[in-house]
Order: sequence, then structure tokens, then C-alpha cells
Amino acid sequence: MAEEMPAPQQHITRPEILFTLAVWLKKIQREERVNGDKRIQTECFADFESLSKEVDDLCHELEEFMRAIRPIGSSSGLISTSRVIRSCMDDVLGEFGSNSAEIWRDFSLGVGSIELPHKLKVASNPEIQLPERMRVLSERLEAFLEGLCDIPEFSDERLKNALLEFREWLLYRAECIALHRDSKLVKQSTVQKYISQVMKEMENYVSSVKDALSKFVQT
Repeated sequence: MAEEMPAPQQHITRPEILFTLAVWLKKIQREERVNGDKRIQTECFADFESLSKEVDDLCHELEEFMRAIRPIGSSSGLISTSRVIRSCMDDVLGEFGSNSAEIWRDFSLGVGSIELPHKLKVASNPEIQLPERMRVLSERLEAFLEGLCDIPEFSDERLKNALLEFREWLLYRAECIALHRDSKLVKQSTVQKYISQVMKEMENYVSSVKDALSKFVQT
């Protein structure tokens, strides 16, 4: 069973991030030795498929949201931001797909199939720029929330909180991944596994925003 990741905290310092990550990295490395490579390979792809579905569902809710607010006179900015969020979500998902493809190849080692599943072939990209893409998405979510708050009738605390929590999580995990990526002391396979765990965790935040947005459109 996967170890639980250190949760994002407000006002956390860089030394605190480094300490919590060091503890968690040791747990990842121990889990890899115990559970073997085939499980890591197959579970990573399953998690990617699961997140892909949640992202698709969120994009659908954004479409419904854009239809719902078009009658509002000042809706053009929100509609534009919604489209940008969809594009940013696809960018982040593509980076997770790239990482999942790397895991599929690197963790096969004769115990699993080395041939990439079709979805990973489509999503794969040799350069991983995940922290930067996550930061851009967090900025777009902030702009989206600001646009919502400009609507005089907007008072949906559930949607507001879901957006704020997702934004804060993106910034925290982007910092963690960047520290992993730039460290010369962390093995590439460990960084890949960490990113895979971040991908799995992100599904909860995407689902939360999706559900809150759906309720908002229905009211």
C-alpha cells in the first residue's frame, strides 16, 4: 500500500519542505524494494487513466459553466479564463502522461510489458516541466476565482474553497517536485515515483472542483 504523502501546509518554509520530503522519500524507496516493479508500472498507468477521466469531466463542467454565464454582461473574461484553464489542465495532464510513460518503460525490466499503452504514447513528451505548468494552472485558477468574486450575486463558499485549496496544493507540490528534480542526491526513479503519487493525489482536488462547479451551475 502506498505511503501517505506529506500534506501541504500554509506558510511552510523550505527547510520544513526538505525535511518532510526526505522522510517520505525513504518510504518510497523502501516500498519499491518490497513491492517490485510490475506493480509500480501497472498502477501508475491506472492512476493516469483515472486522472484523465476526472480532467475530462472537469472540462465538461467548465463547458456547462460557460454556457450558464453567457447571459451575464461581464462574462467574457470568465469565459476566456475557463478556456485557458482547460488548456492548462491538458498541459499538466500531458506532463503526468510523460512521467507515466517513463515509469512504464523504466520499471518493466522484464517483469512487465515494455510497449507503451496508446494513451501514454499520445501524452508522452521527453521534457518534464511539471512544476512550471502547475504554477501556471494555479495562476489561472486564481484569476478564475477573482472573476467569480466580481459577480455581485456570487456567494458559493464550496466552490471558492475548492478553488483555493486546489491552487494552494498546486503551488506546494510544484515546489516539492522542483526540489526533487533539481536535487543531485535523489535518483530519477524516485522522482518519477514521487510525481506519480502527486498525480494520484491531484485527482481528489480535480474531483472536488468539478463537483463544486456542477452544483454551482445547477443553482
